[in-house]
This record gives sequence, structure tokens and C-alpha cells, in this order.
Amino acid sequence: MKKAGFVLLVIVFAIGCAKWVSVDISDDSIVLVSPTENQVDSLQKKTFVWEELEGAKKYRLQIASPDFSDISYYALDSLVLGTSYSTSLIPNTYEWRVRGENDDFNSVWSTRKLTVSIPVEEYDKKFQSKINNIKGKAKLDGFRKGKVPNDVLEQRYGSSIHADVVNELIQSSYPTALTDNKLNPASAPTINLESEDPKKPISFSAVFEVFPDIKPKLSRWTNYENFSISISADDLDLAIEDILKRYGEWSDVSRASKEDDQVIIDFVGMIDGEEFEGNSAKDFKLVLGSKSMIPGFEDAIIGKKPSEFSIKSTFPDDYFKKDLAGIEADFKINLKTVQELKIAQIGEDLFSKLEMDVKDEPAFRKEISSRMQKEIEVQEKDLTKESMYEALLKTNKFNVPNVTVKEQADLMRKDALMRIGHSEENAGEDLFPIDSFMENAQKRVKLDLLFAQLVKHFDLKVDQEMLDSFIEKESKKYKDSDQFKQWISGQPQQLDQFKMIALEEQLVEKLENALKSKDKVIKFSELSNK
Repeated sequence: MKKAGFVLLVIVFAIGCAKWVSVDISDDSIVLVSPTENQVDSLQKKTFVWEELEGAKKYRLQIASPDFSDISYYALDSLVLGTSYSTSLIPNTYEWRVRGENDDFNSVWSTRKLTVSIPVEEYDKKFQSKINNIKGKAKLDGFRKGKVPNDVLEQRYGSSIHADVVNELIQSSYPTALTDNKLNPASAPTINLESEDPKKPISFSAVFEVFPDIKPKLSRWTNYENFSISISADDLDLAIEDILKRYGEWSDVSRASKEDDQVIIDFVGMIDGEEFEGNSAKDFKLVLGSKSMIPGFEDAIIGKKPSEFSIKSTFPDDYFKKDLAGIEADFKINLKTVQELKIAQIGEDLFSKLEMDVKDEPAFRKEISSRMQKEIEVQEKDLTKESMYEALLKTNKFNVPNVTVKEQADLMRKDALMRIGHSEENAGEDLFPIDSFMENAQKRVKLDLLFAQLVKHFDLKVDQEMLDSFIEKESKKYKDSDQFKQWISGQPQQLDQFKMIALEEQLVEKLENALKSKDKVIKFSELSNK
């Protein structure tokens, strides 16, 4: 009985742990077998076949017409245990896709498989050419130079020549096959040699993701919001107040700290007695009430005089480092100095720091108002463009290659790490996890692909005259505009960016005429929520 009980325990334990051993298939994709294209015209019963994916327990097959942009277009959304499915479809053009699923993971949607067959004649021609080339150079015992029989050469060098010929034929025929099939790959192919018998056509398959075939939809019924920002006298007062604070000076005080004070502290943080990354700092300047530290940290310092004390503070549940999210930490604080802010005074000293050519307070206020207005104009354009882009994405729905989205997300993560002084090499995966960038990366990729097609649609170009005009406009932002223009002429990367900006300006102008807008007025004070 004891033995039977032990066996039962093992079985129960194995069942309970099954979830733990699910294979992570989130980076894998299904290969379409038949039809090899993801688009199909159906007049009768169709059988869809795909390759088995290791780690998948079942497969989700979706069929839609004309595409997957809206759930109402779906003709089929079904879970299949095998690798094929037959169904009858009414005459129409459909797209189909498959992904693998298990208890914990879903694969990416199916990739494209292209099979290429190379005629025997092409192989023979290339093989013979290489034999002839070797024949003129080969030196073998018993034969004069250039007189070695072909069969001897083939026996000696045949396998090596065969490998070279097959490789060269694949490299030359793959781009041609892409062109012939009007495919635009988004990823490097995975090449599988199907047949390399020289007496039969050489056959290979290429598996890859493709960019979608986008046909931009522009409708006058597509609404976007045309933003205008209202500014009040209170907004101007608040802006000036902020400037006076930013250019003020901190001075030591001998009292307990309060909100808006600056403190200079040393701190050491521990979790369960263990150190963690970024757990300590010396002579750290912190403005109380700035909310630059985790919740509870600044509040625990308010009301304290210079001294040493301990506090507890909990990392937010959505903290960018997953291993610290929701964890309570103990901090030892050495409050060394309390400082209060003495705001700057409106006068010549401040005018000089702000590089303002003004003499008195009324002129100062007028200049600040002018600068705010310029900033508002930029904000209005940006908010309007953002609304326009969102409207375009709602109207133009399409799938984008997973590999391209991941590449974009990786670039976004690198940029985020760089901003805090880290690199991929010295940052763990929990610091700005790649998943946190995927949604924005997908939107960025969709917009880039859509823009490219819209530029073609409107036949937009940036000639030298347009570029020169853009540079002239940009140069006005600098004190020495001539020096800027001279510098920019030797910066090809920056010039390419300018071309893209100029191209986008043209596109926005075209879209303003093609789409419908509605005015939206917001207050300057609302910008912080945008």
C-alpha cells in the first residue's frame, strides 16, 4: 500500500507541475504548407495545411475576408488539434493565418513559405563551368596541366563543386523568386534544402515574414481633431513663477524640512537584508514633494531635522524593474542638510541668464508670452498630427511582421536605457523589459509602413529647393544662422532626418485636404495630461 501511495503521489505531483514545463513558443511561428500564400480565392471546399510546431498543443486557425482588421470580417476562428482543416467557403478572397498555442504561450502568427525549383539545365551549366575552370589549372599526378579528364576531376572535386553550385543557385534564385511572387520579406529567410539530387531539379524552401500589402484608405468620414490651445493670464503667471523658481538659489536653513524644500541626503536601501541595484547614494539632492522617489520615501523625510533615521517604502506595482515591483524596502537615511529656495528676482541678472533683450518687467512678461505662444504652436501641430495618425490607424487596419515590431521595440529600449546612462550590456532584462515597448513599437511600425504607402499614393518628393528652404527655416532658431547652415551641410544623417521631416510636412498637408477635421480647444493647463 505504501508503494501504491507513493506512485499516486508522483502522478499527482507530475500533473500539478505540468503547467511549469510548457514550452515557450512566443517567438516561434507556423509555416504555411497549403496554400503557401496567406491569401486565397475560394470557390469550393478548401483544405488548409500547416507545419507542426514543437511545443504547441493546439492551433488557432483564422480566416477572414478581406482581412483581419475587424472581427466582423472573420469567417472562421477555430481551435484545431491537428495540422490541417477543411471547410467550405463562399466565393470570395480570403486571408488565412495560424498560430500555435499551449497552456501558457501563443506563437506569433504564421510566416510565409516559398518553395523554389531550379531546372537541371541551370545546375549542369554552372557545374560544368566550374569543372572547366578547374581543368585549366588542375595539376594531378599522371596528367599534364589542363588535360585531366572530367570524370577524374568530378571524382576529386565533385562534392565541393556541388555544394558551391547549390549555394550559388539558391542565392541567385531567391531574390528572383521573391520578385516573381511579388513578396516583400520582413525577415531574413530560413532556407531548407528540399532536394539536391543533380539529376533532378534542385529544390529549396524559404520561410520568412512578409510586410503587408497596404492599400491606403482615405475617407472624408475619417475624423481627426484639429487642436488649438488657449492661454490665460494665470497661465502666464504660473510660467513666470516656474522660471523664478528654476533660476532661484538654495540656501541652508536650521529647521525641520517641509514640502518644496531641498534636502541633501545619504541613503542605503535593503530588501530582506540584501542590497539591490541602485540601493544607495551619497550627497543626493532631493526636492521634497517632487515625487521623484518611490511612494512614501519623500513623505518620511518631511518634518525631519538633520539626523540619521530609518524608513520603509514600497516600490510601485508597475515599477520599471520587475524584480522590485511591489516590494517593500528598508532605507537608512542620513539627512545632512535642509535648504529652502530663494526665488530669482525679475531684473537684469535674470534677463541675462535667459538671454533676453529686455529692460523691464512689462517687456519681460511680453517676451515670456511670445515664447509660450511659439511653444503652443508646436504643441498644437503635434497634438493635431497625433490625432490624425490615430484616425488613419483606425481606418487602415493591418497586421505587421512580428520580427519588425521586436526590432523597433529593441531600439526603443536601447534609447530608454541610454537616457539613464545604461547599455544593453550592463542592464538586466528586468530593467525596461522589452514587452513594455511592444505596443508602442507596433504602432510605430504600422505608421511607418502606412506613411511609405501614402507618400507613394500622393507621389511626394523632397527636392534640393525644399531641403534648402527647410534648412533656412531651421537656421533661424540659432544665433549664428550662417554657422548652422555651414555645419549642417556636412551632416548627412541630420540632412536625411530633415528630408523625412519635410516629407512628413507635405504628407500632413495632403491629409488635411483628404480627411475631415473637427476643432478642439483645450486649455494650456491641460497640456500636462496630454
